[in-house]
Amino acid sequence: MKVLVLDSSALIQGFSPAELAYTVGAVLAELRDELTRLRVESQAASGMINIREPDEHYVALVAEEARRRGEGASLSVADAALLSLAIQLKDEGLEPVVASDDYAVQNMAEHLGLQYRSLAVGGIRKRFRWVTYCPGCRRVFEEAPPDGVCPVCGTALKRRPSDGVRVR
Repeated sequence: MKVLVLDSSALIQGFSPAELAYTVGAVLAELRDELTRLRVESQAASGMINIREPDEHYVALVAEEARRRGEGASLSVADAALLSLAIQLKDEGLEPVVASDDYAVQNMAEHLGLQYRSLAVGGIRKRFRWVTYCPGCRRVFEEAPPDGVCPVCGTALKRRPSDGVRVR
């Protein structure tokens, strides 16, 4: 059975699912507009949207994959939880489709073998693996330092795609 996994961008835009939908509590916490929050809470109370948290195993899996793909710093806690829930639903025999306009979420969904769709933007055209590098001394880091500063020369680190594979 096909189900939607909704990111905050879908909820903010007022997307009202016709099929069964899921989201995570961290996505609700990202909703700043009181009217949007009330609408989503009403949809949750009526059973249109199920709020569910992923198992820790899936959260760890997504965190590791995001680190390997250079997306660890780009994914919010809500993004990682949403992708974790989508993988868990897939393992439970459902067919999740992640609804998000966030390119980092779409990129990770592509890497994780999940279906996704965007609502207001065109969506990604290539799946990237990102690398962190120093524009000063040109070093490339597998793991970016937590402070985002090159430990060798002190320059602020940046990210760039290292490879791109066409999607869809």
